[in-house]
Amino acid sequence: AALLDEVTDGAADPAVRDELLAEAEGNPALLLALLHRLSSAELHGLSPLPRPPADAATLARVAGEALTRTDPDTQDLLLTVAAAVRASDGADADAALVRRALGGLRPTAPGPALEPPPEPLALTDGRLG
Repeated sequence: AALLDEVTDGAADPAVRDELLAEAEGNPALLLALLHRLSSAELHGLSPLPRPPADAATLARVAGEALTRTDPDTQDLLLTVAAAVRASDGADADAALVRRALGGLRPTAPGPALEPPPEPLALTDGRLG
């Protein structure tokens, strides 16, 4: 919240501010990318925010370099875990669920190894996070 207030000099509309903070989920790089995407009218609540707030291009700018340094199987794993964690409203996801989802992406290919999982993931008690 302090970063957003500092960058905008506190000029963000309160509803816009709340939505940006919720969308960024504590990620300062994503918060800044979301802010850079907005027009002055959007920031001040005079025009609707773009939908989705974090589109594919914004996410690629924030995380793209990290994803392009990994092989396609690891990319699929990281994105699948991210989606599963977000859907669970928790800090981790069920590893068996992630394996099933990965199997649906490429049914004929062996999936990425989960033990040990690639960084930045950790596997604990059947949960990935």
